[in-house]
Amino acid sequence: MATLMIQHLSRRTIRRLFSKIEIAATTNCWIWNGALDPHYPLCWYDGRVERVYRVMYAWLVGPVPKGITARRHAHIDHPVCNNKRSCNPAPLMNDPPRVN
Repeated sequence: MATLMIQHLSRRTIRRLFSKIEIAATTNCWIWNGALDPHYPLCWYDGRVERVYRVMYAWLVGPVPKGITARRHAHIDHPVCNNKRSCNPAPLMNDPPRVN
């Protein structure tokens, strides 16, 4: 099983990502205002489409296990705000699918 690991993002990529994020004053959620699938935030990273919260988690927290199919992906859960458009990695938890 491969993992999504990001050790460095270019300034251009950081600007592009954060230009689409609005911070909610009440919850500190980073609300994604870019592309959605259909409810989850999407971005272009490393030549492919990725969910934004997975990119943020891999960049700012640590590796995200990644399986071959969507059913085998590790799930990133939003236990504080329960907002699918949130991409703030601070409250996110990397749960296995059976827990999420």
